[in-house]
Amino acid sequence: MAPQTLPTPTPVRDRFALGWRYVRRRNDDGTETTEQVPLTAWDVLHPQEDDFIVNNELHNATCLYLKNVLQWRCRDRSDALVLQDHRVDWQAADLIPHGPDVVLFFNAPPWDRTKGTYRVRDEGADPRLVIEVASPSTRENDINDKVFDYSAAAIPLYVIVDPYEIEDGRRLILTAYHPSDEGPVLVKQQIPNRVWLEDVNLWLTAIGDRVVFLEKDGTPIPDYTQVANSLEAEKARAEAEKARAEAEKARAEAAEQRARELEAELRRLRGE
Repeated sequence: MAPQTLPTPTPVRDRFALGWRYVRRRNDDGTETTEQVPLTAWDVLHPQEDDFIVNNELHNATCLYLKNVLQWRCRDRSDALVLQDHRVDWQAADLIPHGPDVVLFFNAPPWDRTKGTYRVRDEGADPRLVIEVASPSTRENDINDKVFDYSAAAIPLYVIVDPYEIEDGRRLILTAYHPSDEGPVLVKQQIPNRVWLEDVNLWLTAIGDRVVFLEKDGTPIPDYTQVANSLEAEKARAEAEKARAEAEKARAEAAEQRARELEAELRRLRGE
């Protein structure tokens, strides 16, 4: 009897691959139920409050690094605000709100951080920079729609961190745009794959699959983990040096004590 060949299972499409939101539905009998609804690319482009958008770990780590460094760089500006993955209503040019990966505002007064939407005109804030880390599933949003939307919102600088797969592995390509009366204009890069951020006096570049901020002289700015590891290593070196110094001191004191004992013994032998 010939062996039975089992049919190849058809892959099940993940309806919630981009994310989801919960929607209240009123039934015919007057009761209400909550339904989990999958997000579309348009929904990701224009999120609602409490939407859950799926991102991978590399994307999350990249955005957190961008936010943390910008916050650190603006530490002396009480009017600076950096938001990550937060719904922003530009209140300009009839734009529908976006959820930029990272956005920097100046002239931002203190505000209620429990709010799910930042309304720019109401707050009187001045948006200075938007950085989007593109994902393959919604890349078109970042490289097309948002280029024109952010130009219409008069964002002075919009930077796209775009992942490419090439023969030697993943590479991140940086492109940037600034607005004009005729629409978005591609920023000419003085150094390939490096964008100058005038408001914070930093370069933004990519090394392998990581985005990296650089000081004007090219010195990289580490992420929190790198800083913490450096501090721990420095602490360990200081403790080792302290232990070495204490051991050296103990040896010196022991040698001095031994010398005193020998001197006393010599005086005794001489009858002094």
